[in-house]
Formats: sequence, C-alpha cells, structure tokens
Amino acid sequence: MNAHKYQRDIAKVEAERDAAKAEAEGYKALKDEFEQWKAEQETAKTESALKAAGCHDVVAASARLGEFDGDIEKLKEAAPYLFTSTDNSKSTGGKPKGTPDPEDERTKKMRETFGLTNEKE
Repeated sequence: MNAHKYQRDIAKVEAERDAAKAEAEGYKALKDEFEQWKAEQETAKTESALKAAGCHDVVAASARLGEFDGDIEKLKEAAPYLFTSTDNSKSTGGKPKGTPDPEDERTKKMRETFGLTNEKE
C-alpha cells in the first residue's frame, strides 16, 4: 500500500467523521428546539383548559396544577378562589350594585338647595 494513498484515505475518513459530528450537533440543537416547542404547546393547552374552566389566575393555577396530577377538577375543589363561582347561592353579604337611584338623598338636597322641584312629586 502506498503511504500517500493511506494518508489521503485517512484524511477522507476524518473529514467524513467531522461532517457527521457537525450533522449530529445540528440534530441535537433541532431536538432541543423541538422539545422547547412541545413544552410551549403543552403550556398553551393547559392555559386554554384553565381559562375554559373559568380560572382567574392562570399562572397561579398552572403552578399548583402539578400537585393534582394535571386534574383541573381537583384543583377547582382545592382552590376555588382561583375560579369563577357558578354557585349563585353564595353571597359576600354586600348588596349588588346596579343603576343608582336617580333620587338619592344627595340629589334631593341639591334640588332643594337650588329650588328645583321634582316632577314626580
């Protein structure tokens, strides 16, 4: 065997090896990018499911969801303050605010002060 041919063959094999290493590194980077994309998709799916369940604070609910193995119903039972209540029997004790009474006390006093009469009376 010729020494020059041997050296040329070795250089060719080493070049192929280096090209294969570079290609493998590219695939590793692509795999990492794909894994990151999968995680983002999973996060978006979880956020969507939490919003559909009536969640107020998606970040806090997402953080606690791992405690319940991803079961939103269990989280809802354990932390109902994170979700909109569908039970209308519960009350905070305050009166709901609607349209204000146009003839409240302040308005009546202002009418009296300015000498305006109320057409209803």
